[in-house]
Amino acid sequence: MDATARHLAPLDKRPMHTDVDDNVHIFEIWIGMMEAMLIFIGLAALYGGLKIILERRLAPLDVRGVDGDLADVAFASGCSVYDLFQQAGQHWRFSQAKIKCDFKTYLNGGEIPGYVRMHINAQPKHTRDRTYSKLIFSGGRPPYL
Repeated sequence: MDATARHLAPLDKRPMHTDVDDNVHIFEIWIGMMEAMLIFIGLAALYGGLKIILERRLAPLDVRGVDGDLADVAFASGCSVYDLFQQAGQHWRFSQAKIKCDFKTYLNGGEIPGYVRMHINAQPKHTRDRTYSKLIFSGGRPPYL
């Protein structure tokens, strides 16, 4: 055996590389990527579900009183708090001077007059709820609740 033949002999004993090996390797990489995507989608769904559950369970604990209800009713009806004072005062036929004076008192001290409280309490209860799900699906009940 000459030197060239001895030098090439170990190369002949190596296993041959085939296209099947490449396909298996690519498939293994693809499976790994799919596992990562499924884990990500599962975590995102878990986060969304927990957020909805906790929001619904903890939202009643976040009661802010009549002042919060005043802001919520104004937000839901698309007007300002001043407009709510105007509506309540017009319902009771108070003068503009009294309504403006009561609104200034509210701004300075946070005191809400009784006629405005009655106006707020007369509004439907769902207009006082500003949780995320209610803001996003304001046209009706969200499909996931």
